[in-house]
Amino acid sequence: MKICIQLIVLNVLFISSLQAQISVNYHINTTQGIEQISPYVYGVNMMTATDFSTARRMGGNRLTGFNWENNASNAGADYYHSSDNYIPWILGVPSSNYAVPGISLTTFHNTSLSQDDYTLLTLPMAGYAARDKNGTVPVSETAPSSRWVEVINRKGSAFVLLPDTTDNVLYIDELLYFIINAYGTANTSTGVKGYILDNEPALWVYTHPRLHSDTLTVAELMSKSIDLAATVKEMDSYAEVFGPDLYGFSAILNLQNAPDWSNYSGTYNRFIEAYLDLMRQASDSAGYRLLDVLDIHWYPAPTGIHSGDTSQTVSEARMQVPRTLWDSTYVEDSWIGQYFSPVVLLHYLHNAIDQYYPGTKLSITEYNYGASNHISGGIAQVEALGVFGKYGVYFASKWGTTEAYITTAFNMYRNYDGNSNTFGSTKVMATMNDTLNTSIYVTVDDSDPTCLHIIVLNKNYNSTINGNFQITSNYQYNAADVWYFDRYNTSIHNGTGFSIANNRFDFNLSPLSVYHIVLTNETYVVEEEEEMDSGVNDFTVYYNSLMKEVNVNFHEVINSDISISIYDISGKKLKELNIIPSGTTVNVDVEYFMSGMYFLQVQTVDGIISKKFLLF
Repeated sequence: MKICIQLIVLNVLFISSLQAQISVNYHINTTQGIEQISPYVYGVNMMTATDFSTARRMGGNRLTGFNWENNASNAGADYYHSSDNYIPWILGVPSSNYAVPGISLTTFHNTSLSQDDYTLLTLPMAGYAARDKNGTVPVSETAPSSRWVEVINRKGSAFVLLPDTTDNVLYIDELLYFIINAYGTANTSTGVKGYILDNEPALWVYTHPRLHSDTLTVAELMSKSIDLAATVKEMDSYAEVFGPDLYGFSAILNLQNAPDWSNYSGTYNRFIEAYLDLMRQASDSAGYRLLDVLDIHWYPAPTGIHSGDTSQTVSEARMQVPRTLWDSTYVEDSWIGQYFSPVVLLHYLHNAIDQYYPGTKLSITEYNYGASNHISGGIAQVEALGVFGKYGVYFASKWGTTEAYITTAFNMYRNYDGNSNTFGSTKVMATMNDTLNTSIYVTVDDSDPTCLHIIVLNKNYNSTINGNFQITSNYQYNAADVWYFDRYNTSIHNGTGFSIANNRFDFNLSPLSVYHIVLTNETYVVEEEEEMDSGVNDFTVYYNSLMKEVNVNFHEVINSDISISIYDISGKKLKELNIIPSGTTVNVDVEYFMSGMYFLQVQTVDGIISKKFLLF
């Protein structure tokens, strides 16, 4: 059996001389911080089809006014309030099929199924959807008008697979009936797994003023959300409901200064807390859960970050800003950082969930750190994926391009060696003494519980990080393979391996680089206890807790080569010494072993003896 550890390392220091080095201590403990990473944090948005994704979201501004019956959608303020064939076109549907009911949905989901990805669809909730594909909708034709069909959650009569496109109504339950008839419910292998309650509702009045011309209130959003969520659950009780799909921090705070926020602000500090509590109350009344996943969008607020700006100042900020998600010591250069630090967004949202609607999962269905063709974009993407896994995000889908460094960043987790080997799904504890310059993420391998994956980042423009790595584990590691990318390589390259002693090693991380290191060692099964042949005396084992070592005391001097091995109770070898004793005592370092029962085995040319001993 092979024991392996995989590491990815990032270095972040910005102001130092070209020859300078930064010393950083990393500590990995495979026995602590053990939690599952959701497989759905490696997601993408809308039309993107990739080899690395595990989840896909059909969402964005176009989906607020999307008509599944004829595949029309409205661009809103993004493009002249145009109603047209954009969605089937961008999905690659043949133009002759643009009007086929549901073909945009089936095309999207079929791609997800071909990649074994989770499909997340957006359901319209604002009240109207595009009726035609006749281009710009002027102010004079603001809904309700002949340019729009009304969206109603429940039909109240028999469903049909070929809906009536002349009745000026779009029924959500009939849409769900169409999907379930084609693919089954969400608990089947082909069913659509989740549905979002529309897209960025706090911005409807800005992005879709022809569709929803009034400023959204808390009361309206809650009423619409509860009713649509109930509709989904009535049609498919296994489907996961995502909401409220807020665009950013202002919506989290007060639903973009909703006119009726003062009716709630005396009870809740922020709108997101009110949303969770009101959805919980509605769920209690309904007798079943209406919200499965709390969903937000998160774009960095500092100027230029999610653009293509690759100046050093912006690039340095880009690599730092994911710390807003988790680091209480970080203050980002924005109004959010100025007035609301420490933001620690993921911690805040998890705490809100625990207080107001326990058991709800967390998703970030849009994010983008920009600069896909620059190393800073690649490093920020690696960091974001690591943060999502480490801090309990259930679903995450990147918005925008996945070219160049973004693909490479995903592949460091999803296909680092070109053979579809992945980062793993069970995280363990990993810390560093420098949060400015580096980050580290560690998981247990999916197929081999003795194998670890560790991701470490170097965000520094000029300085090499001299990394000192210390591993606390029940297993010993003694060799490594290395994969990396940096400012000179937009793809992953195989690097030079190195040796490890006593689960410690030093490794230098070049400026602006990401490393993936795989550590390995052999393990064996403990032999049954045997008596040695005559001529070799027995021994005793004593654990010296003060010195953190095991003393092996032989009954007489041994003048030949011996092998001393320590195994855990499962029979896996943790340590081995090959020595010629200089006396009758051999001391074996066990400083980083866990408390518990172990076997110590002595082997000579004459035979083998193994004995149990206890560490405490």
